Amino acid sequence: MRIEDGDLLQAVHAGIFEAAPWTNFLNELRSRTGARCVTLMFRTAQEAPLVQIFAGDPLSLPLPGSAPGIAVPHYGRMRDNRVYALDELVDPTDLVGGALPVRLTGPGTAESIRMVRVTVDGGGQALLACLGGRISSSAVSALLATLAPHLRIALHSLIALERERVRATVATDAIGRLGAGWIILDEICHIIDCASNVEPMLQDGAHLRRGRHDRLTAASPAIDRLLTTLVRRAALEPAAAPEAISLSRQPPIGLLIRPAPARGPGAAPVAILFVDTHARPPADHSRQIAALYGLLPSEAKLAWAVAQGLSMAQACDALGLTRETARNYLKKIYAKTGVGGRTELVHLILTGVLPLA
Repeated sequence: MRIEDGDLLQAVHAGIFEAAPWTNFLNELRSRTGARCVTLMFRTAQEAPLVQIFAGDPLSLPLPGSAPGIAVPHYGRMRDNRVYALDELVDPTDLVGGALPVRLTGPGTAESIRMVRVTVDGGGQALLACLGGRISSSAVSALLATLAPHLRIALHSLIALERERVRATVATDAIGRLGAGWIILDEICHIIDCASNVEPMLQDGAHLRRGRHDRLTAASPAIDRLLTTLVRRAALEPAAAPEAISLSRQPPIGLLIRPAPARGPGAAPVAILFVDTHARPPADHSRQIAALYGLLPSEAKLAWAVAQGLSMAQACDALGLTRETARNYLKKIYAKTGVGGRTELVHLILTGVLPLA
């Protein structure tokens, strides 16, 4: 069977961007074959959960651990890109009481099922199955054989896309926990993308806002001119040092501009802006301090208070300590952390992993 106009191939590759991957592809495949059901089972890694989607009447293929009396196909026997009939994968000794090797929710025969499996490195795999239809089983087999290499490429792309989504989420969350957000700009200051925690600042418009055609615009004309100049410099000098701009003194809000790393040929991003989002006040991280440096809970609370810039008097009042008790705690904190005094303690706490907590 011919794949007319490449619709099915387009649906295979576009399917990775759908909320439920490959739903449109399955609907298109069912429409093209007239199948009663088309189903796709896939996982993105060896231990990842199995996802099953289908078009048409639900079809449930027996899996390991099926109920007694249901024959379990030996899917491990399947070679990549080869199309199988279900009975090729069932060991007759697995049949109990003449049970059919498939469970169906309505009329149908196991003989009309055709399946193909594809795998990718890292344990990702997909099983595409088609039950019945207005075309012959041999035509369905030929179609699945044509689609299989494209399904493998699309599965590989889906895995890579999900991995990048996780990386981006982790990186954005880490930057946000440091009280900053990011904006990516092209050469003429158009916003290509930005972190979600920056959007409220752009909507407020007190310091930065989206101008016409998504151009990043500063509320101050002088800062806007400086911003434009520095972004153009970043476009011309990829190795330029980061430049800082003060957007506001009260509250203190800073902006750091640096050239975008790893530019490819024709890449639009030229500059990354890191913006101080002056977000929430710091939470109490004394529990993490205790775990990191082997401090008692009371010592860790004092160490966190010191790291937040509280004076000895303020820390004693906040924690209900006497001056003498606080001094004794500090001596023990210095000894356990190996620092020589208050300044080194603050540096130790605020330059480690703790700000990401």
